[in-house]
Amino acid sequence: MQQKQLGWLRCCSGVYPFQRVPEESFQEVWNHMLQDKKNQGGAVRMAIPGEKPFELQLVTISAQETEAALRWYNSLR
Repeated sequence: MQQKQLGWLRCCSGVYPFQRVPEESFQEVWNHMLQDKKNQGGAVRMAIPGEKPFELQLVTISAQETEAALRWYNSLR
C-alpha cells in the first residue's frame, strides 16, 4: 500500500473508531455503490486523486475487488 494511503488511513482511524463491515452486508455495500452517478453499464467507477493537484482518475472496480477490499479492511484489527 502506498504511503499516502496509509497516512489517510491513520488520520481517519484517529477520528473514527474501527468497525468491521459484516460479511453479510458486502452485497448491500455493492448495491449501494452501484447507485453512484459515475457508473455506467453496471460497473462501479470511482474518482480517485491523480498525481497532479486537482487531477482525478476514473477507475472501474468489480464486485470481487470490492469484497477483497472489505475483507482486507476487516483484517486490520
